[in-house]
Amino acid sequence: MRTLKKRRNLGNTRTSSKRLAQHKGLPSSTDVRIPQLPNEMILKIWGFMDVIPREFRAVSRLWKLCWESIHSKRKTLMRLRITATNGKYKLEGWSSVSCKCLEVDQRNVAHLLQALSLVELTDIEWRGWSCYSSLWLGGEAVTRELLVAVAVQEWPITSVKLFGNLQNVTADSLCEFFERIHGVDGGAEVRNISILDFELPDGVICDRLINAMHSRLSQFYVLPSLLSVSEISITEQSLHRLFVPNMDVFLPRCSHLSCQHLESSIKRYLETAWESDSNGILNSNALGKVIATMSVTLVNWDASLSDLSAMSVIGYKEVFVSPSGIVRVRFISDTENILKEVEVTLLRVGDETYASLLKGELCLSDDESTLSLSGDSDSELDPSLSSSN
Repeated sequence: MRTLKKRRNLGNTRTSSKRLAQHKGLPSSTDVRIPQLPNEMILKIWGFMDVIPREFRAVSRLWKLCWESIHSKRKTLMRLRITATNGKYKLEGWSSVSCKCLEVDQRNVAHLLQALSLVELTDIEWRGWSCYSSLWLGGEAVTRELLVAVAVQEWPITSVKLFGNLQNVTADSLCEFFERIHGVDGGAEVRNISILDFELPDGVICDRLINAMHSRLSQFYVLPSLLSVSEISITEQSLHRLFVPNMDVFLPRCSHLSCQHLESSIKRYLETAWESDSNGILNSNALGKVIATMSVTLVNWDASLSDLSAMSVIGYKEVFVSPSGIVRVRFISDTENILKEVEVTLLRVGDETYASLLKGELCLSDDESTLSLSGDSDSELDPSLSSSN
């Protein structure tokens, strides 16, 4: 009964207010449209809040649009690392001054795209150093959906590292990713690619992947977990594409490659008249002679010093054997105008040495383990490291 009376009184009040307004020639309260505050004023008000409300643009489209109308749309990063755990993507970004972390539901691609749209991965200058834009993708996070979401950002990526248990990756999804980012509108020029401490389905690392690489590629490391039984399907059809000046290659055993195929690629390299735009700027010595060098490290290959010494190529060879048994052979062609060199290293490593090599490439600390030893290589990176990889 009281509620009914209140409603009647409220209705009477509204009617009276409307009549009074009409009598005085004023708009009634029901006709008034309060103008929206300017974006600058909204941002000024929100500026008094703490960091959590101000980060609402990661989940609120309205606040994101308001923020971006005044501020730069994207936060500049030199390194972005994406992993996944407990059904959530974990995005860790490093700029020249800070490190930020954001978690996104793996089931919601729209949220992932919105989170990625907040950042720009690019090369930056930091304390006099040129820091290459570096993308790290690890473990179960690496799916077709993630690769597509990253590719559409059109970032000028310089370095890519893949690591961990990559069983969600297919040959098609990985090859399409590199083909897209290196395409006309892709924006990327990936010079360093490392696939480290990994478990992959057979055939993912293949000729098509090599052919999708940028012409300026200068580092290609493939270092699987010691527990890995993944088949590396690189053949002689694409091996020669890795033999270019300034290239540094690490290759594990490949079931389709032999010393004969290696010899063929070395011959082709030494017989090519390399120019300065082949793969970056070539160095010159004091006499003005152009120097075109590259190196390839064969990890636990079924090859020996005698196999390398028996290779018939132009020029001459230099052989080095370290006290620890590491074999290194340099194939050299020295002509009037250009010095060409291919350095081949046979590296046989055991569990401890190999794990140490992987930890160095993954920037893991002494108390962190690789997938080879612990089954989990998804460890925190040191944010103080400059992103030169």
